[in-house]
Amino acid sequence: LCKRSEIIAVIGGMESDNAAIMAPMLTRHEKVFMSLATSSDLMRAYTNTSFWAMTESDITECEILLSKVINYGGKSVALLADPEDPSTRTFNDWFSFMAKEMELENVGIFHYSDASVYSASEHAVAAGADFVICAPSEVEYVGPMMEAFRERAAQNHAVPRLLFTDMAYGVNVLSKLGEVCEGIEGVTYCADPESGFDVTYDVYFDDEPTIGESQVYDAAMLLG
Repeated sequence: LCKRSEIIAVIGGMESDNAAIMAPMLTRHEKVFMSLATSSDLMRAYTNTSFWAMTESDITECEILLSKVINYGGKSVALLADPEDPSTRTFNDWFSFMAKEMELENVGIFHYSDASVYSASEHAVAAGADFVICAPSEVEYVGPMMEAFRERAAQNHAVPRLLFTDMAYGVNVLSKLGEVCEGIEGVTYCADPESGFDVTYDVYFDDEPTIGESQVYDAAMLLG
């Protein structure tokens, strides 16, 4: 893509780790890179380059999730995140500060790795928080997070309400995990309802848009 002179722009980079690979190469060759990744690290690193961020940052996402806790009447909150992954590191950095600013009790930050998703999820749902913000770094991690929650609920223990980041959304979540996704809640980036994008998309394609499609449309229109 970098070496092809007829290509003036690239739209994509849905996930932050992919966008992090693409951004240095594309910007070095001054190709416009319209990324769908939410990583604030990427947005800061490539300011004043040919990198365009087509979404709000994950800092905003963390704030919105905590606002949902307040809106639902929650008083305490915990975070389940991977401190090493670029798609969840921002939550780890900003969660405690934002929770304090919003006068929410911070019950704790529970870190997981590839091998410890289920056990870390067990500890998070048993910590006594009203809500747990779950930041899966991979779609597959939604499954063990939900399983830990349901296992505790099945034992008649008190369970928190889970709120997921944008990684838990999209058509591939249902195809990969099936019924385990039933009832998950959170936030993702999408079209402003007042824009009419979802309605028009449904009429044209007889289907509902999935994550990022309105941003791809916006990117194509801007290029045009």
